Amino acid sequence: MSLLSRKVELKYVKKAFLVKFGNLYIIPKVKEEEIDATFLIEKIKECLSGSPLVKKVETLNIPSSRELVVRRVIGPLESISLSPIKFEVSLPIEEQATSIFMSSLFGERVDMTTDFGVIYNASTYVIFREANLSKLFHPGAPDVRDVLVDTIGKEKIWETKVIPPNPLIQDIYFVYLRDDPNMEEFVGKMFIEGDRLYYYLSEKLLSFFERILGYLLDVASSTLDFYYAAVFQKLKLEEVVENLKMIHQSIQDVIAGFQKLSFWNIYGHYKHSKNLEKLVSQHYSALLNYSFNLEILRKYSEEAEDSLYNSFLFRHFTKQLMAELKHDEIDMDTLTKCVNYARELVQKSYTVKVTLLGGLISIIGSILGTLILRFLGL
Repeated sequence: MSLLSRKVELKYVKKAFLVKFGNLYIIPKVKEEEIDATFLIEKIKECLSGSPLVKKVETLNIPSSRELVVRRVIGPLESISLSPIKFEVSLPIEEQATSIFMSSLFGERVDMTTDFGVIYNASTYVIFREANLSKLFHPGAPDVRDVLVDTIGKEKIWETKVIPPNPLIQDIYFVYLRDDPNMEEFVGKMFIEGDRLYYYLSEKLLSFFERILGYLLDVASSTLDFYYAAVFQKLKLEEVVENLKMIHQSIQDVIAGFQKLSFWNIYGHYKHSKNLEKLVSQHYSALLNYSFNLEILRKYSEEAEDSLYNSFLFRHFTKQLMAELKHDEIDMDTLTKCVNYARELVQKSYTVKVTLLGGLISIIGSILGTLILRFLGL
């Protein structure tokens, strides 16, 4: 789809909506063959209806080529995708932390509302609200996300997982244009402004807005699964790196202690060398784990980038979204030098022990020999 070089003037805008995509993965505590899609949908609707902030909960019927339930496993991420459920959230301003914060910073440039819509399919969601484009900021989505997470998370028959960034930082605006000859060249096209995408549509399609969103969520769900699987793997890699850093620091601490030992401290050499042997072994295992997880992240990142680039909505944000997958590479050279030095110390420690023990054995042997000779009177 071609991009426009300029935005449409506000006088031609009939109505606009801000759309935010995010995730809340439901993982049923049953085997795959025991999943009952109809039961799960009704249970989700029951959970949502139990919240005083949620109303008008219903299944959104949209054309779809997929089954009632789709279970996907992408690397470390397991998810199911159900027929979408639509509902409204009425959230008082005083319960919207982000709106209050934004208002304190930007005042009249913030467009606040209490009315939000949500479409959710048990893995990904889209939060939408009407947006006054004469204002610069249209907050509230993170607060609605919290309502969704808290409400769904109370149920005991499933586990839930959320992965940042959630919702996505990028803003997508569906802008419905008035029926005007001057607007024909803009209809069906997009305009990109930083992390914002404006998608211009004819006001004749306004009544189909929610159905269009439901269809786009259905299509975008697999794309977001690939992306969030890569993000999840990045978070896992960061944990591996932290563990590697802790082991590396422990090795440095033991080395520092080693260097303070006197030549004659046999027990100290024995104790520190044993600690170093253990830590070097742990370090080697952690390094292998790091290499393994790094390779997996590269694989998932390639899949995510390909999926995003081929997405109708997200291809224009591919670069920004992939930036979230960047991570600090560890200094392999420094780690290797440290471990090699630790191994040298262990070897030196053994040399010290052998030398001292050999000397002691010689001394003891000499003394015993002398005592035996005296005992024998020789």
